[in-house]
Amino acid sequence: MKKGIVILFAATLGLAACNNYKKGPGGLMYQIHKSGGNEKIKEGDIVKINFIQKTEKDSTIVSTFDLGQPQVFPVGKKLMMAI
Repeated sequence: MKKGIVILFAATLGLAACNNYKKGPGGLMYQIHKSGGNEKIKEGDIVKINFIQKTEKDSTIVSTFDLGQPQVFPVGKKLMMAI
């Protein structure tokens, strides 16, 4: 019995630690991953992103998780835009 409680507690802690999302203007939920001193993304790299796009009523439009394939973006030069 005690072993089951310990496992349940550890699982709860693990799930709570994964919920580090912030809410931006317009309701966009996001999470920023820091490099922690590791190599950063640079021009020529390819970034793979999994995401879920939903409507205002919480209906799923697209889910790369359901498709089983993340969206792939090549990293290009930084663009400076004057407004």
